[in-house]
Amino acid sequence: MTPSELDQLADYAEGLLDGTPDGEAIAARIANEQEWADAFRQLTEVSPRIAADLGALPEIPIPAEVAAALDRALAEQPPLTAPHSTPRPADELDQLRTKRAARKAKAGGWVVAAGAAAVVAVACFGVFQSLDLGSSDDLADSSAGGTESNVLSAPAAPQSIHVSGTAYSSSQLGTQAQSLLNAQDDAGTRPASPTEPDPATPKAAEAKPGTVPPELRRLLGPADLRACLTALSIAAQPLAVDYATLDGAPAVIIVAPHADPAVLDVAAAGPECGIGRSSDELARTSIPR
Repeated sequence: MTPSELDQLADYAEGLLDGTPDGEAIAARIANEQEWADAFRQLTEVSPRIAADLGALPEIPIPAEVAAALDRALAEQPPLTAPHSTPRPADELDQLRTKRAARKAKAGGWVVAAGAAAVVAVACFGVFQSLDLGSSDDLADSSAGGTESNVLSAPAAPQSIHVSGTAYSSSQLGTQAQSLLNAQDDAGTRPASPTEPDPATPKAAEAKPGTVPPELRRLLGPADLRACLTALSIAAQPLAVDYATLDGAPAVIIVAPHADPAVLDVAAAGPECGIGRSSDELARTSIPR
């Protein structure tokens, strides 16, 4: 699912789209598409816990000199506008605003804090320049403690995502990954939508195509998948990601560009990939490009 689709699903889960055409369309997708049904179930399960955790966070005051610098930087910026291709009716907009405000209040004000953090992030570059906090080398050194904090270096979303049902093996990983790419090419799906499994990929007789192993469902989330790719030191955009098994155990199979342009990197990782910087790497090989 794309970020915009996840945002729509979150609005739907909170009741913001009740009685609207968008709400009816999302309800139909939840009823007819397994991916949307799973995402809706997971969202409704974790949302209360997330809201409670965020609401319990203590307030952290911004130092006065930093706040003043942010105010100056923001005052110098032109106003931002977001054009709407299809304006909504005024009564529908009023209804959405009212419901969104209720959701923010229910979450204990953490949405406001998150919005402030976003504003701070947007203004940080200009503020750091105006405060003369040090050279770029110093800033790089200060962030060297964890690669997951460097958002700009995070790998892009995969060109295609699959739930092929293939039973990969360590000894045949490269050959099977090549078959996955060949099936993409034969079906004309490379690059393909990152939200639709490819029905033309190889299948093992005992596997269930289209069914993500429960242990791997966490890695369906874009943020968790990016964390996994970072832990595997995969910086380039993957060509394909397949949620399958390796030697009978749940594994995500990733095919990505290699530092050597003549080959591709093939990595297999377990369900713990991306947790606490762990790659949970199970096997790795390379194949001709």
